[in-house]
Amino acid sequence: MNDPSPLQTDETHDATRQSWVGSARSHPAFPLQNLPLGVFSPAWGERRGGIAIGDDILDLHAVAALRLFSGP
Repeated sequence: MNDPSPLQTDETHDATRQSWVGSARSHPAFPLQNLPLGVFSPAWGERRGGIAIGDDILDLHAVAALRLFSGP
């Protein structure tokens, strides 16, 4: 039986890469390759999805509303 080819990786898989968000550098359980998804409740609105990056939250609702990412 042939071994499957190894997975292709690029620089985003490099465990030594660091975030530009200072507070994210002190969370060894959640490096750039393992960002935790969750739900948060901003004081000004309803619960929404987000990604924790250090002590900050990337608001996925705001990202979608601003069309910061494109794709299907």
